[in-house]
Formats: sequence, structure tokens, C-alpha cells
Amino acid sequence: MSRFRLGHRPALDGLRGIFILLVLAVHGGIPFMQGAALGVDCFFVLSGFLITCLLLQEWQHRGSISLKRFYMRRALRLLPALYFMLVVISLLTIGVLKGEGAVATARGVLLSFLYTSNWFPVLFTDYRIGVGLMSHSWSLALEEQFYLVWPVLLTGLLSLRLSRKQLIICTMVLPLGPPLWRFWLLSNGYSDANYFLGFYTRADALLVGCALGALASGGLLLPSVHAARFTRWLTVAGVAILTYLVVDPSSLSTRPGYYGSFALIGLCAAMVILHILVSPHGNLARLLSWKPLVQLGVVSYGVYLWHNPVFFLLSPGSAGWLNLPVQFARLAITSLIVAISYRYLEKPMLRIKNRLSEEAPETVLTPATGYNA
Repeated sequence: MSRFRLGHRPALDGLRGIFILLVLAVHGGIPFMQGAALGVDCFFVLSGFLITCLLLQEWQHRGSISLKRFYMRRALRLLPALYFMLVVISLLTIGVLKGEGAVATARGVLLSFLYTSNWFPVLFTDYRIGVGLMSHSWSLALEEQFYLVWPVLLTGLLSLRLSRKQLIICTMVLPLGPPLWRFWLLSNGYSDANYFLGFYTRADALLVGCALGALASGGLLLPSVHAARFTRWLTVAGVAILTYLVVDPSSLSTRPGYYGSFALIGLCAAMVILHILVSPHGNLARLLSWKPLVQLGVVSYGVYLWHNPVFFLLSPGSAGWLNLPVQFARLAITSLIVAISYRYLEKPMLRIKNRLSEEAPETVLTPATGYNA
């Protein structure tokens, strides 16, 4: 395959910043943002894209992929911040929470530690049975399961010595699997939890990102004036669809919507990334490279980890989202904790992790879960 190096693209960090703002908006109860939870699926696309680019760059440079080094890098990036949060949440559970809230959160901490919180409601109970302050951890678990499966699968495909075309076709076929599986589940009366939280039913967006990464790494998405003009309209269409779904997500709650909704969201997000790739100096890339937005994207993993427990504990009360002092306190406390975590925990781990990545340091290619997201 043609050599491709992603390099440092601030616009992709800015895109993470947009995605985490969507998540904050829906959890903050902002009106007309009920569908903004799709920001998580958009994060999935970016994660699949970046991880695939990282792995294919390593294959092109070394002729092999070191799974050991990959998993060490992932552990250094994800585990310290997560486990620090779990320690804090455990102390809150013991000292502050009472009753069912404490029981649910303790359950959530254990499941989050094991990255299995998405499977618990699928296998054992109704998805409305909560995990307390860790209710957002399903996406962390789902993405970690992707990290376990995809590098092994991609390494297996590459070991077959497939041509560039064959590999790209394989990655483009894979996103069809989850919608077909959801169709089968819905047709056979399985519970909502199966198609909302199961790894095999929510992998659409991740696999769309993988296909985009294969296309880019294959040298098929290089900067071009003609490609920039064409993808500009694809991006406009994708953003329009995402905006409509953010404002009015009701169309996704119908049975036909479940079949392809997550894949549709993934494709729309992929259009934005595609345009950034072929027009790296265009208006969209410059807009997304706005420094505050880029900085928010850089710390988006920590924001995703901490915002949910902070928002949950600081309920706005009867005034709802208009309780501005509470909303400000939510954002201020989340920002303070994230800044401390990033400065004193995540950055030192990133320096260690980057030593393990000689070809493509993950300061450039670090995905944002579900919020790393």
C-alpha cells in the first residue's frame, strides 16, 4: 500500500472537542439537544480511524504489528485516568451515597474496572437497572473490547498478504454486520439492551472508522482540489443529517431507525473526517483548529470520564438546565478535576507511552474513548 502518515492534525482534536460538547449538552439537559448523545458514536468513528491508521503505519514501516506494544500503549493511555476516577468514586460511594444509589454505583465501579459494564444489562437484567455514577461507562467498555478484537483481526488479515484493494474491500464490508445483526435481534424479539449496548450491535461507527483508516492508509484520500470540492458537499449533507438527529432524534426510536441509525451516524461523521483529510488547509480544518476547541479535544477523555459523576451529583433541581449557578459549578468542577488529572497523571503516562511508538507517537494518533471518547 502507498505510504501514508497522518501527522499532527489539530483539526481532528478540534473535532473531538465538538463531539465532547455534544455529550456535555445532552447530559446537561440543554433543550433541542436530546439527540446529542450521538457524539459518542462520532467518537467511535474517530477512534476506529485513528487506531487503524496507527496499526497500518506500523505494518508499513516494520512489516509486522506488535500487539504487545499496542496493548501497552493503550493501557498507559486509558487505565491510569480511569482507575484514578474509580478510586475517587469508590470513596464517594462509601462516604456519601446511600441506599440503591450506593449499591448501583458500587456495581458500576466493579464493571467499569473490568470494562464489562455494557454486557451486564445485556446478559443479566433489563438495561434500565442502573450502575449509578458510572452510567456512561458502557461506551468505555465497548471501545476497549474493540481494542482487544480489532488489532488481532487486522493483523490476521494483513498476514494473509491481501492486496490493498482486497484489504479495503474487507474493511468496507465489515460495517454491514452490526445492522444485519440488529435486524435479526429485532425480528426475534430480543431486548433493547442487546442492540443498544452489545459490542456486536454497536460496532457500526467503529468499523466505519476502520474502513476510512484503511482508505487513507492506502493512499486513496490524499489532498486534492477536486476531492475537496466533492467532499465539501458530502460534509454539508453529513452535518445537516447529524444536526437534524441532534434536534429531533425521534426518527431513530422507530424500528426501521434501529436497523441503520448507528451506521448512518458513523457515515456522517466519517464524511467530516474525510473532508479534513483531502482538504487539510480548508475552511473546515481551520475552523476546527481553533485553539480552545483543540485544547478541549486533547483533554476530552478526562472530560468524558468525570463529567457524568459530577453532573449527576450536582443536580440542577426543579429549575432544570436554567439553574445557571449549578450548571456553572458542574463545568467548573469538571474542568478543575480534568486539568489536575491531565497535568499530573495523563501527561506523564503519555510520555512513557510515546517512547513505545517510534513510528507514530500517539500524541498524534491518540483516539478519544467514548468519550477516549
